Amino acid sequence: MSEKPPVSQLAEETALKAVEYEFESHRGDHPIYGSMGWKVYGPYQSITDLRRRVVARRDFEQVTISYPRFMMECKLKRLLLPTEEVHHKNEIEFDDRLDNYEVINSTEHRQNHNTKFPERFVCPVCDTTFFLEGTRLSTYKSNKKRRPGMKGPYCSRSCSGKVNN
Repeated sequence: MSEKPPVSQLAEETALKAVEYEFESHRGDHPIYGSMGWKVYGPYQSITDLRRRVVARRDFEQVTISYPRFMMECKLKRLLLPTEEVHHKNEIEFDDRLDNYEVINSTEHRQNHNTKFPERFVCPVCDTTFFLEGTRLSTYKSNKKRRPGMKGPYCSRSCSGKVNN
């Protein structure tokens, strides 16, 4: 008797199949890369940042586009302006369903995801109050979205090591 995969793995596989289905059904709808001799491949998931991308090739040309941008351009049947960006409505950057996207102004998008202002945290190990800001805060937030059950943040590496041993 084989063991059943965990629920999170099943949910991830189902989401991936939905993304692949949406991509296949809209692949030829892109205003530029849907025709004129372009072949579109993907979506590929990057190892470094886990974001999906689409590759379009024609003769000796190759273009890489973010998956959300490609899909919104297919849906709207026009190229997005340089001042437009694709935002994930539910704030989960790996939820790549087409109905989770919206096009917003890049200035507004930056303000929504601003991490310049420090946020206060309490270390779960030593109860020390500390602040995160900038890159450390944005890294913590994106990691928390990827792994909702993640513990932390911690005030120092030594506190983190005490928990993870």
